[in-house]
Amino acid sequence: MDLRPALCFLLLAVCGLVAAATLAVTGNDSVWRHMAEQDLATIRDTIRDRHPGPLDARNPAFAEWNARGYDEAMGLAAKATDFAGYEAALRDYTNGFHDGHLSLSLDMQTSRAWWPGFVMAWRDNAWRVHSVASDVASPRVGDVLVACDGVDAETMFQRRVLPFYGNPEIRSSRVIAAPRLLVDMATDKPDAPSNCSFHGASGNRSVALQWRRSHWDRLLPLLQAARTGPPPTLGVRSVAGNGTWISLPSFTLQGAEIDATKAALAQLAAHRDSDYIVVDVRGNGGGSSYWGSAVIASIYGDAFGKWMDDEAQRKQANTYVEFRVSQATADHFRSELPRMAAGAGKDSNDYRYFDRVVAALDAGVKRGTPLLDDRAIQREVFGAPQAIATPRPDPAYRGRVFFLTDANCASACLDFADLMLCAPNVVQVGGETSGDTAYMDVASRELPSGTGNIVYATKVYRDRARGHNQSYVPALAWTGDAWDTPGLEKWIAGLQQSGHVPAPKPPKHC
Repeated sequence: MDLRPALCFLLLAVCGLVAAATLAVTGNDSVWRHMAEQDLATIRDTIRDRHPGPLDARNPAFAEWNARGYDEAMGLAAKATDFAGYEAALRDYTNGFHDGHLSLSLDMQTSRAWWPGFVMAWRDNAWRVHSVASDVASPRVGDVLVACDGVDAETMFQRRVLPFYGNPEIRSSRVIAAPRLLVDMATDKPDAPSNCSFHGASGNRSVALQWRRSHWDRLLPLLQAARTGPPPTLGVRSVAGNGTWISLPSFTLQGAEIDATKAALAQLAAHRDSDYIVVDVRGNGGGSSYWGSAVIASIYGDAFGKWMDDEAQRKQANTYVEFRVSQATADHFRSELPRMAAGAGKDSNDYRYFDRVVAALDAGVKRGTPLLDDRAIQREVFGAPQAIATPRPDPAYRGRVFFLTDANCASACLDFADLMLCAPNVVQVGGETSGDTAYMDVASRELPSGTGNIVYATKVYRDRARGHNQSYVPALAWTGDAWDTPGLEKWIAGLQQSGHVPAPKPPKHC
């Protein structure tokens, strides 16, 4: 049953005919339930036909949740009477895989949500109040949430948030998910706590929560600020103490972004007389791993960058990839080739590799092969890894590098971290990164409801050095707000001047 015509009539905001505020009053049990059930079936079928997980004998937990989680989500879908119920059913299923590369991307959102007049954040290993409305006297910014209605804050987070947002295997995911701790999306009065206890500078206090319903457009900036704030702008600048700061907020680049990033990296050669360089990847959720290698070469010189790439390949000689063979996978990578050509160039090994992967996927579809082992393509394009380490060339930059990270760093940003933390004199500072599973390189599929897309991985790494959902923890943690760039600049300049910087401890794979 195709529900889109009915949804366009009932959910006028989706069709662009009226404001999103009408959404909250147009739902009915039959439409929301059937929409959730239809979308869940599409997500299940997409995972079954296009994702490597169901065929992964090394990870039986994936297939187990795929079955159990679908049944659980369908149970929630049967109760859906509004957008909140619909979204909860889909997020319960997708979030249960604990995989950042399997996610729900919705274009539609609620028009209103409930909150108690303040927003929570995860800071310095505690649930802290991040912002408070002007008409709310208590709690105060910085107060630590202890419990609500007799339930401690940690248990409340696990019950109210973790099934739908965040990853229990990655501690830094709390930074992203924490602001939802005391937000409720229900249309009717929320099933939420009524009284909470806090600990602050003036001691303990009990607060009766006054739940209010506010426009989502008003709440969203507060939630975003309580996470990590807006990412910095791409660019290179000089900072105090003869330092250089380069901000790289994304490796998902298109068009003018590619040229702008190349131009920024080209400037680094002129800054190799700096006493320190800050490589700022706040907000960087990944993209193409090509850019990580390009950053290394721009800082330390082309010869040293190539040596690091060769060493990484040598030490990971047993690492390989299996692509899930499907026409959708082949078409996805075919569509990515023009962007790779604009970034790395058609003559690059990266482009040549994926060009051959597309051809092999096309052939695999015709043969009915379920998985494509990429080792033959790796050898053809990159050659056999060096069995013995080659002499290390001198790096063009010998100063200290502060690698500034936050909880957004995932996917290709983590691949960059794998390299960056092996480079000379690099100290990670800021916040803990995210982590990822062995499932990589995402594609997407539109949901039949038209509300958004399911994002899923197309390949699985075998014998990767970095572990399942492993994050990188900074040697020096920043406990302030992640978007406070002036504060971070002053803090890092002070670290450099004081000399109280721990010696780099490269990961085991280096």
